[in-house]
Amino acid sequence: MLTKKDSTKETKVKLSKVNALNKNAEENSYCCSQSSLSIPSPSKPIKPNNSIPSKNQDAQEKKSSYKTRLTIKYDIGYQNKFFIRGKGANLSWDKGQEFTNVKPDEWIWETEIPFNQCEFKVLINDEIYEIGENHFLNCGSSVVYTPHFN
Repeated sequence: MLTKKDSTKETKVKLSKVNALNKNAEENSYCCSQSSLSIPSPSKPIKPNNSIPSKNQDAQEKKSSYKTRLTIKYDIGYQNKFFIRGKGANLSWDKGQEFTNVKPDEWIWETEIPFNQCEFKVLINDEIYEIGENHFLNCGSSVVYTPHFN
């Protein structure tokens, strides 16, 4: 029969062994086959410099991965260009940003700048506005449409 004194000694020995295993596992940062303890693997891969990204870094990486695209299907003829003006997404009503011509009747404007929502209109040669109401665009969306001109 174990006495109270023997029980305390046995518990102290077990605790010291567990503490030693924990310390060894922390120092090596990987699981040893001899250890009975398992260390959970991180949910995200560790970066090459062994630093774990902060919440701000994760948020910046997510924001920078948003690509917003506006595609215009319209043949405006040789030597003409489409421009976009608006509010939000780094747009201005004073000066337009040029679309990229990818096909005779297809024009693309893209941004990776994070924004909530923008309001815009399309212009020919940054002078002739399309007719109708302003359009709205959400960050990360991809829209294809055909504008109307007089």
